[in-house]
Amino acid sequence: MLRAIIARELVEKHGYTQTRAAEALGVSQASISHYLALKRGKAAWVFSEAGEIAAKAAEAARMLAEESIDYQSILRQICEVYRSLRAKGGNMRGP
Repeated sequence: MLRAIIARELVEKHGYTQTRAAEALGVSQASISHYLALKRGKAAWVFSEAGEIAAKAAEAARMLAEESIDYQSILRQICEVYRSLRAKGGNMRGP
């Protein structure tokens, strides 16, 4: 889900093409298209309003756009957010 939010940030705020966003996130261009059309990662938009998640997604997208972070580091950040939410009793499955 966080990947869907990062993909939208990259495309809408950092001017990435779907292909470039896909390469940065290690997914296919079709996946990015599905994220943007809300055919995949739809529950992410419920969580994108949560301050911590939105902030982490924006930070990850900014770092990718600046090329100051690699894909493996993004994966570690995504896992960190999920662990943090789980520890707080968050349900990442959505409503």
